[in-house]
Amino acid sequence: MNDYNERLKYSEDVASVFKIVRDVVENKFNRRRDDLVLEFDPLLPLPVKAIHKTDSNIIVLNKSIIGVVSSLANTKLELNSYIFWVLLHEYLHSLGIRGESDVASLARDIIEEFLGVKQPAALIAHKGLSYFGLRGRIFSAFLTISYLLRRKQIHRIVVMIASKG
Repeated sequence: MNDYNERLKYSEDVASVFKIVRDVVENKFNRRRDDLVLEFDPLLPLPVKAIHKTDSNIIVLNKSIIGVVSSLANTKLELNSYIFWVLLHEYLHSLGIRGESDVASLARDIIEEFLGVKQPAALIAHKGLSYFGLRGRIFSAFLTISYLLRRKQIHRIVVMIASKG
């Protein structure tokens, strides 16, 4: 368990986190896919964190959400734990496990078994983005604005605060 945590703590990029995901799944199921490619897309529909298209070799990560999480994570381990959770979920899909609730449950179990129940990835697997204080409408509004700005559908945001006078 500690080796995976140490590797996750010191991973410098998404590719190294993905290698840990592959190693954990291979350890658990004796199965591995080395043909997968990671891509980033800031324009994925919200609130999609990542996607693996059935029968493809591509996992696409939502760059906008990773950016938000990166700015809110207190440590590199928290950011890497989020990325691990998302990649593990999609990697399990790539192995042929289709049901969303089945994959979510299996991902939680794997994280708890290999990283521990108190590790940030386990907490994120249970709480989702609310682990980072992102909840409901505020987060949805933020992501929608971010999405529209990136698509250049809106050019600036004006925030008005009304005061009683």
